[in-house]
Amino acid sequence: LHFADLLRFVRTVPCPGGEVLAVSGSCEPCDIGYYRPDDNNQVNCTQCPTGTTTDEVRSDSPADCLCMYHVALIFVKLKLSCL
Repeated sequence: LHFADLLRFVRTVPCPGGEVLAVSGSCEPCDIGYYRPDDNNQVNCTQCPTGTTTDEVRSDSPADCLCMYHVALIFVKLKLSCL
C-alpha cells in the first residue's frame, strides 16, 4: 500500500463520483477514458473497456464509456453501443 492510497482511505470526506483524491489531498477529476461511481469506496478511477472512452473528464458511470468512433458524434447526443 502506497502513502497516497493510505491517504485516500483515511480521508473523512470522500470525493464525489467522477473524482479521486490526489496526493495533495484535494479531489481531482477522472481523466477522459476513466470513470468512478459516486456510490462506492473505489480508490481509483476505472478505465473504460477496450475500444471505448468518455467524452469528458469527471465521468461517474460505466454508461459514460462510448465507442471511440461514436465520441466524434457526441454533438448530436448519440449514445450508441459498440458492435
